[in-house]
Amino acid sequence: MTILRVFPRRTSFTPDDALAFVGDPPLWRPEADVVHVSCTFTWDVPEAERLAAAWQQYYPVVRLGGPALDG
Repeated sequence: MTILRVFPRRTSFTPDDALAFVGDPPLWRPEADVVHVSCTFTWDVPEAERLAAAWQQYYPVVRLGGPALDG
């Protein structure tokens, strides 16, 4: 199973591998089974929700989570 990871903003801890993205879906999107939108900071929650909706246009399973939402 291929999982794409999406982040609302880039920090020094944001992964930089081929399956990690910051922001909106790119023009050329890799095939994946699931997209995880991770929100670390509470002030990024509205952007993370918007990103989840944007990625859901292209992928059937999009999950929204992270420290800002799970606590």
